[in-house]
Amino acid sequence: MYAGDYANAQREFESFLALGRGGWRDYVLLLLLQGKVDEALAYLESVDVREEWADLGHRASKAMALFSLGRTDEADAIFEELSRSDYYDRRALMLFLAEIAAWTGNDDYAFEKLFEMAATGFSYLQRRTFSPVWQNLHDDPRWLEYRDFNGMSAERLDAIEFNSNLPE
Repeated sequence: MYAGDYANAQREFESFLALGRGGWRDYVLLLLLQGKVDEALAYLESVDVREEWADLGHRASKAMALFSLGRTDEADAIFEELSRSDYYDRRALMLFLAEIAAWTGNDDYAFEKLFEMAATGFSYLQRRTFSPVWQNLHDDPRWLEYRDFNGMSAERLDAIEFNSNLPE
């Protein structure tokens, strides 16, 4: 998914999901990235959201899907509801809000939350730096500033030596 090979990523996700090990939220994002919004919404209906984190992710994903369908009032209502949430893990909540904001073109809010999370040393955010959910932000000059601030600058990553040769 991060490499942009959405068709292969979807096959891999479907195999993974069949094992019942989670990953549903990234699968929904993958469907949205492919423009399969109705499929994403249908899949969301099948997701068990007993845990609060799952419920937040579910609502964030639904807001993104509704926005993609042009149902911006409904998407905005979910965003506003989430922004008033008192969820105990503020960084996780900020991540969901930043993803919605990036998806819906609210770049200022997305960057505000990305920088705020990065300032806390939120390591999960580093893993998500290259998620395609942020692709709408890449042309903004703040994107490179954010990557640098979050320890993921091109210079730093280019300095990593990686030998991909596997033993036979």
